[in-house]
Amino acid sequence: MANSPLDRSFAQECDAADPLAGFYDRFVRDDPSLIYLDGNSLGMLPLATAERISEVVRGGWGRGLIRSWGHWMALPRQVGDLLGHHLLGAAPGQVLSATAPRSTSTSWPAPPSAPGPAGASS
Repeated sequence: MANSPLDRSFAQECDAADPLAGFYDRFVRDDPSLIYLDGNSLGMLPLATAERISEVVRGGWGRGLIRSWGHWMALPRQVGDLLGHHLLGAAPGQVLSATAPRSTSTSWPAPPSAPGPAGASS
């Protein structure tokens, strides 16, 4: 084993012994030299996610067309029921899972009496 954590050989030995090393190949890696440390991100794209999204788009949209809406429209309630039951102890129909169309980040709506951001409309 290398003497100093500053030696490249030390890092290589740690990598070789890492029990999570097998996960490396489960992600899209277009630039193998990239060291990606952005903590304010979705992170690197898992290959399984890209494959699943492709399946959903081809099957649900491509083959299912508008017939898929019945399934898609029920998902907010189904997901809400699962999350509500397991995380909140809520009864079915009390929790919905949804996203705000104007934001990609998780946020809670301001109370009605609180002013919103400048230029925002409700």
